[in-house]
Amino acid sequence: MRLLVLFTALLLAACSSSDSGCKDDYDCDGTMVCNLATHTCEVVRCTHHSDCLDPKLACVDNACVDRVPGGKCRDDGACVTGEHCNLTTFVCTP
Repeated sequence: MRLLVLFTALLLAACSSSDSGCKDDYDCDGTMVCNLATHTCEVVRCTHHSDCLDPKLACVDNACVDRVPGGKCRDDGACVTGEHCNLTTFVCTP
């Protein structure tokens, strides 16, 4: 009986650790993505700018955010017209 309890505890510990400490999306199940800032798996909100219903919004780090001058970005599509994404700072620049 003790062996069964120990085995169950180890199994539960292994399951809970798979949702934390992710390094990329492959560490999460197919319905989640890895938040690189917190290293935790989270539900997919957006993967492309077109996933955001309002064209004033851009998908940045799994969230729809306003396209504003000097805003956060991962590519030029997240920036307002006339700016590009600086891939060192991940901020839109003129």
